This record gives sequence, C-alpha cells and structure tokens, in this order.
Amino acid sequence: MNAVPPQLPPSDPPQSPSSPSRRGREALGWALGMVATLALAAIAAVGGMVLATFGLGGVVLALAAMVLVVSATVWRRAALPAAVVATALALPAAEAALSSTRLDRSHGTLTVRPSSPDDLSDHTYRRGTGTVFVDLRGYHAPRGSRTGIAAQADSGRVVVALPRDRCFHLNVQYRVDPYDARREAVLQSLGVVGLANDPWRNVGFGSVGLTEAAWEAEHRGIDQAGIDGSRLPYNLLAFGRAPSTAGVWMRPVVGDASAPTLDLVLDASQQIVVRDYPDWAGPLDFEAGDDVDQIAGTRWPEGLKSPPSPGERAWALRSSVRTPANRARWVSWEREITAWGKAQANRFAGPCASRAERRERAITFLTQPERFRVDGGSASPVLLGGPTTRRSAIEQPVVRARETMLQVEVNGLGETRVVGTRALVSPADHEETR
Repeated sequence: MNAVPPQLPPSDPPQSPSSPSRRGREALGWALGMVATLALAAIAAVGGMVLATFGLGGVVLALAAMVLVVSATVWRRAALPAAVVATALALPAAEAALSSTRLDRSHGTLTVRPSSPDDLSDHTYRRGTGTVFVDLRGYHAPRGSRTGIAAQADSGRVVVALPRDRCFHLNVQYRVDPYDARREAVLQSLGVVGLANDPWRNVGFGSVGLTEAAWEAEHRGIDQAGIDGSRLPYNLLAFGRAPSTAGVWMRPVVGDASAPTLDLVLDASQQIVVRDYPDWAGPLDFEAGDDVDQIAGTRWPEGLKSPPSPGERAWALRSSVRTPANRARWVSWEREITAWGKAQANRFAGPCASRAERRERAITFLTQPERFRVDGGSASPVLLGGPTTRRSAIEQPVVRARETMLQVEVNGLGETRVVGTRALVSPADHEETR
C-alpha cells in the first residue's frame, strides 16, 4: 500500500502592495516616525534655545549642520526628519542669539568674602543661575576710602551682607530685570534636571518694621515713582525697606563724613538685598515657616522672638482683675515689650541709621487699656492710682468696651503711640506682637 503524503495547510495568498493590512502597517510606521520626529524636534528646539541663551549659539549651528551632513551622506532615508530636527535646533537658537537675554555659564551660589580692598576683583561677580552672596561682615576699609563692587545674578538674587559694628556710606546703583519669558522658559527647562533655583525661595515681599505713617508714605512714593507694587519681590530691599527711587539708592552715615564709601553696582533677576547681619546669621538660609526655629535668613531680624505676652503667661485682664498686683505686672510687661520693641526697631533700621530713620522703624504690640467707659454711664474708671509701678507710660485713650485691646506702636527712639483698637474675641488675642 502506498503511503498517503501529509496534507500541508493552505498558504496565505500573497498580499498586494495595496492590501489593507500592508497599508495599515505603513500608516502606523509613518505615524510613529512622525511622532518621533516631532519629539526630537521639540527637544532640539529647547536645547538650542538653552544653549544659545548661555552664549553657545555657534555650537548649536554646528550641531545642526552636522545633522544635515550625516543625513545626506550616511542615512539618506532620514533626510527629511533630519532636516526638520536641524531646523528646530537652529531657528530658536538663532532667535535667542539675537535677543538681549543672556545667562552666564555658571551655576550655584557664588560667595565672596573679602577682608580688605586688595581682596576684591575689578571684574563683576556673576552667576548664570544662582545667587551672588557678597559677604562684607569681615571687610575693613581705610577711613575716607572708596570701594566699588559689582555683582550680577542673571537668574537669581544678589545679597550684600554688611557688618553690624562698622558704618559705610552706601551708594547703590541697582537693576532688577522685569519678567522675561525666554529666561523663564530656559529656567523651567533647567529645572527638569535640577539646575535652576526656586525663584521664590527666601524672598522678602516688601518692607518690614515700619511705622504706620512711614508705611503709607513709602507706598505713596512707590506709586509716584511708577514702581509696580506687585513687583516688589523683584525689587531692592535695603535694610528691610523697598525704596521709592528706581535704580539708585543712597544711605550716608550721618555725622561721620570720613566713613569709608561703598559704591555697589548690583544686577539681578529676582531680588537684591542689602543690610547688616550678625556674624552667626546665614542670610541665604531657607525659612520654611513660622514653626521653624530659624531667625537668620534674608528677612532677619523679623523672626526674633519677643518677650512672652500676658496671654502666654495666662495673666488676668486689667478690666477683670483691678488689684494693684495685676496692674503692676501689666505695667512691668509694657516696659519690657517697649524696651524690646525699641531695640527691634533699631535692628530693622541697622546700626548706622540716622535718627530720622530710627523714628520711622517700629514694631506693634497689643495691650489692654487701663481706662474704659462704664456701660450706660459717663464715668471713666481709672485703673491707675498708687505708685508709679502701676502707672502705664503709654498715653492711652478711654475705650467703650472692657473686651478691647490697644494696638501700640513703638519706634526706634522708644516713642509709643496707640494706632488702633481691636476687639478681644478670646484670651489668646492679647498674645500677639509683631
């Protein structure tokens, strides 16, 4: 018997070039190639813009030319995608090269700590992305001398730390860049790889430690100078104040014409800070919140703790307990907080401040009034009487409600003034000082 040959399965008929499955695979390959080309073009455009902003436009053009040469000689099938990528690489770079936005090719904090004029460079201290910290706390200059220092942070802050025990005539020429869309785009690109700083890190948002009158006058001056108040975080903070003079700020040492002079030329994209700092303070330290035990940072001395308030000490209110002992301890605390407030206002002003400047710097605290008007009556019971230990030195008005707190302002000369009242909602309300 003859063996029956095995039956083979029928083979698929050959597909024509126009069959649906072949067209589908070709369309999918074309779509994937298009997506890959666009993705590479986007990366090339961002990379070209970043490199050109850092002054490497020539390198970008050389890379674009290399891509075209390779596609024309080695991989001709990729000529069209390569042309798209090369164009995406070159055009943004060329446009960036024609713009005024430039970043120095440096990153991180640049710290300069000169001890004498001989330690200073004639060139500008500059950083592309990062902070320039000019630490002058150990700097000594001959009396009557004049020293020039220039610092520039293309994308970051400039912080100048002055000593607390020496005075300088200060002439500051400053420029803080407005918002630059290209620079922000470059920083966002660099932030992906961790090479860009947070622009809001430890930035002061306006003047601190001012009397109410000085604060109002300052904002009138800022408005008259045409400075956008919303841009104050990108302005100069000089001893915790935002000056109303755009581009120039001066602070002479009153009564000491022979004090050395510092001519500072400062340029930054975020903020410029000039003030004195204790030797132990870290002006660049990050302050994460009120619950952090950190009293350094750019905003020093704002975080210094005031003496415990009557609320923190769980004292009875004057209007509730009218004994001589209770009156005496409230008066004692007022003297303590007034002395601390005077010292704090002077810390805000700086050690070389004029008398006029010290008068404009202040802190505000809350205290309970000594006198209040009886409900339905015209009498004003006085909770004074007795020795001077029970008499407040603060000139206080008569209030109409027992549950009232006075907002008292004390300036750098030790002068006190009641600037407002506040209803006492809970005992914790009379803990507040600022």
